[in-house]
Amino acid sequence: MIKLIVCDLDGTLLDKPNAISQENLDAIDYAYQRGARFGFATGREWMSIQNIKAQLHQEPLLILSNGAIVCEGDGTIVHKTISRTNIWRESLMSWSEMACHT
Repeated sequence: MIKLIVCDLDGTLLDKPNAISQENLDAIDYAYQRGARFGFATGREWMSIQNIKAQLHQEPLLILSNGAIVCEGDGTIVHKTISRTNIWRESLMSWSEMACHT
């Protein structure tokens, strides 16, 4: 039995920018009905996949930022890989939230 189906977004799952075809939506629903989970893997970040995720009838597993973050559809992080680039980016974001000037 297939338990998980993961698909790339751009040029694979999406037939237009940010649009999942009805045929693909039906196939995803069919897989869920048979007990499989669906997810997608992409280089995109959380905010840029929200309108794509909203097209699905179930919460997908999300592999984002080229695998650096794995989370449930509700945003719960399952796995996060920290790289030097990510540490720098997160530090800058934290500083800007605290109104620090860099």
